[in-house]
Amino acid sequence: MDPMELLRPQRDTTGLIRDLEIRAVNPAFEAATGRRAADLVGQGLASSFPEMDPGIFESFCAVADGSTPLSLNSVPLRSAIHAGTVHFFDVRAVRLDIDLLLVTYRDVTDQVQAVERLKHSENLYRLVSDTSNDLVLIVAQDTIVWSSPASERLLGLLPETLIGQDWTAWIDPEHREEMGAFRTQLVTTSHGTTRTKVMGADGTRHWVSMTAGPYTDDRGHPIGFLITLRLIDAEVAAEDRTRALLRQRELILTNAPVGVFRLRLYPDAVKTDYITERGERLLIGRRGTCLPLRCLTDGTVSAADVDELWARAAEAASTGGPVVCDVEGDDALGWIRITAYVSRDTDGNLIIDGVIEDITRLRQHEVALQTETLAAMDRAERLQRQVNLEKSVIASLGHDLRTPLSTIMSSASALNSSDTRLTDLERCELSRGIAASAERLSQLIESLIDLRRIETGGFTARLESTTLLAVLEAPLGRVLVPIELDIPTDLPDLLADRALLERSVENLIDNAVRHSPQGVPVLVRGRRNGDAIDLEIIDSGEGVPAELYEDMFSPFRRLNGTTRGGLGLGLPIAKGFAEAMGMTLTPSATPGGGLTMTLRIRTTHG
Repeated sequence: MDPMELLRPQRDTTGLIRDLEIRAVNPAFEAATGRRAADLVGQGLASSFPEMDPGIFESFCAVADGSTPLSLNSVPLRSAIHAGTVHFFDVRAVRLDIDLLLVTYRDVTDQVQAVERLKHSENLYRLVSDTSNDLVLIVAQDTIVWSSPASERLLGLLPETLIGQDWTAWIDPEHREEMGAFRTQLVTTSHGTTRTKVMGADGTRHWVSMTAGPYTDDRGHPIGFLITLRLIDAEVAAEDRTRALLRQRELILTNAPVGVFRLRLYPDAVKTDYITERGERLLIGRRGTCLPLRCLTDGTVSAADVDELWARAAEAASTGGPVVCDVEGDDALGWIRITAYVSRDTDGNLIIDGVIEDITRLRQHEVALQTETLAAMDRAERLQRQVNLEKSVIASLGHDLRTPLSTIMSSASALNSSDTRLTDLERCELSRGIAASAERLSQLIESLIDLRRIETGGFTARLESTTLLAVLEAPLGRVLVPIELDIPTDLPDLLADRALLERSVENLIDNAVRHSPQGVPVLVRGRRNGDAIDLEIIDSGEGVPAELYEDMFSPFRRLNGTTRGGLGLGLPIAKGFAEAMGMTLTPSATPGGGLTMTLRIRTTHG
């Protein structure tokens, strides 16, 4: 029989072998091996396929010798078509005659390679599962059927001890209720991710991230779930710390006495990221030229505002200093201060983090401090003027004391000199000079004593009934210049300390005489004013500006640069004695020029 008649019906790669030599091959054989039939026919099997395993060749020999039929799987043969790569064939040999074999080759290279890849994948997966810190479980019907070695690290349990257990047995009891919802999710979607706590063999608890997916058989039918657990204690702790910090930050911002805000500047807009409730309260009802304030309160910001804010913020960002503006409010709002710090985000946009604080009290303290400083400066200036004045008065006092003393000493020396012959008239004049100078000294000393008594409160007014004319008798008797008197005779009796009132009136008249032009009499006038009597001492001098009225009653004070005699004690003494008796002493301008001093005296009817 023609060998080709046997080969043509064969679809697989087929050849005829006789005496271990290739006698014929079909076209499929040529396509599979990449060799032409002419090159193979007549060749020995061993020399044609040297890559065949010696054991396989011996099997062919056994068949040729009449042994059992040959059936070999995955025999490697090299294929020229595939650039020298090795292909695998399932080989079947059937004896047709005593020395003739029909050999069929079926290419199973794809299956062999698939098996090899599967083995490689299994090896890789085993390597990963054995070395990974993640615990991998295969669960079928809620029972663990396989566990990776990580169970010992995570749970303190060997993998074999987990097999056969319910897969939720090691879940923290406080979280098992959550697992019911997770199981429902797996049944519904076959996939799921959750967080839970697991409990180890020693009772320790750990946070894990649990991911589950379907586990299938070779035909792709689901038979369970593949569950992976990853330890996330550090992540959860970090999240807890972050949440605590955020809560603390929120608490601080909520209860802080200042408001906090953040503005984000884009090239064409300004956005308020956030502003605390305290900040919003401080901004209620405020408007102003402060740029951050406008951005926070106006709602819409013009392009010019954006440009200006960019310019100012960019400058602040380059210098590192804050932008500070104080915003004045009305009596109800008070003052606020906005302090803004500038930085940039990862996109280069400017971020303005600001603080809004109520500085009303600070402003009030600043104003009070400024007022107090000015008052202190004024007091210091007044004190310096007083010191300078007292120095001048002390010098004047020395002069006022030396003048009468010199008169007394020179007159006494002349009277006592045996070398000088004096007439009776001359002796009388010298004696009167001594008496006048002594009286002047007595007045000076008495004035100083009176001032000291007033300053220390070292006297008590003894009020009794008297008349105005009786009080004026002694002061008028000591005045050497004409006095114009206008005293009605029907005035009621006074209630006063006569000695103190006489001293007050005498000082007032003396002051008026010294400031009146020579030859112009001083007017002393009394008139009734309700239950009191107003005694007016009126001069026609230069007068005193109203703003200096208060200074007139300061000791040692001389107004208008006067050079007239006196220590400037008369008016302070007069006022001090008057107030001690419950009276008032008031200066006013004399019509036509001069000064009028009005002493309001209580009557016995008042």
